[in-house]
Amino acid sequence: MLAHRLRFRQDFSILVIDEAALNTSTDTLSQIRSLTSDENILAFADFVISARGKRRFAAHDSLDLMTIPRLVPQIFIADFRNGMDNGILIKFSGSHIDEYFGRNIQGKYLDDVYNGRDGLDFVREVYRRCHVNGQICFRRKSTSFNHRIFGERDVLQTFLLIPCSTDDQVVDYGIGYAIYSDKIDNPEDTLVFI
Repeated sequence: MLAHRLRFRQDFSILVIDEAALNTSTDTLSQIRSLTSDENILAFADFVISARGKRRFAAHDSLDLMTIPRLVPQIFIADFRNGMDNGILIKFSGSHIDEYFGRNIQGKYLDDVYNGRDGLDFVREVYRRCHVNGQICFRRKSTSFNHRIFGERDVLQTFLLIPCSTDDQVVDYGIGYAIYSDKIDNPEDTLVFI
């Protein structure tokens, strides 16, 4: 597998995987398995990646979240149909996601509600690479959120963002799975694009 590591600012090391080296769903799932052993993230990845069949991307409207009800609270969907110039529209957010934002973010622009310590510019770049480059993103990082009720909270954020496309060419949605855990064991900050 072809890969190279980039530095992003001073606190991130980014591993970029050459997509040409990942021809099949099995290869993509293997790469994700090498990044995490979390069974829910792996079940989510398998659900979305297997839905693409022989396509490069799964079609958003073919994903029936009701077939994976135990995962839905941690799923979010970004709507890229109008691009990102006006912000990142969150079409759907599960209850676990809303809990850590301190409010329901469904139907809102992430740009208006994101308050993580790592900054909106960094987050926009992650979503841009999903939208424009069609790259899957895996991220694990200790960060801080300013919760509306509880104030500033340190959390371990782990998420997987997978591009979706109606026509299998233009990425019009990103579907993700996020875990926000109060248990912080100082893991190495990880950001991988596949």
